[in-house]
Amino acid sequence: AAYTSGKGSSSCDTCVKDHYQHPEDSAQNGTHSCRPCPDGASCSEGTTLATLNIDRSFFRFSNTSTTLHLCPWGKAACPGNLGSFGRTICAEGFDGPLCAACSPGFHLDVLSRKCLDCEETHVSPA
Repeated sequence: AAYTSGKGSSSCDTCVKDHYQHPEDSAQNGTHSCRPCPDGASCSEGTTLATLNIDRSFFRFSNTSTTLHLCPWGKAACPGNLGSFGRTICAEGFDGPLCAACSPGFHLDVLSRKCLDCEETHVSPA
């Protein structure tokens, strides 16, 4: 079973590692159900759909989505462990859907595949 319980709990209603609790399952039948953690996410004990830990190089558009997408700029843009959805997943300097754009004040360096701070990048005119 994919359930466990916390200390002093009166029921087994906590999902074990590598599983998460989906609110639709609870709403439909009044009982708790644990689903396998989706590819691109990590689930520790007690994870819910809203608190999925998104892995490196992955992006999720909302905290109610089970679909994860690869970031086009990889782990540089989506380093993991920053948030569970949207722009909270993006590394500093990256922004937008899939962390595929640079934030204001940053520019894309295509060789390093990173958004660099304009203040720290000094380019001398030719």
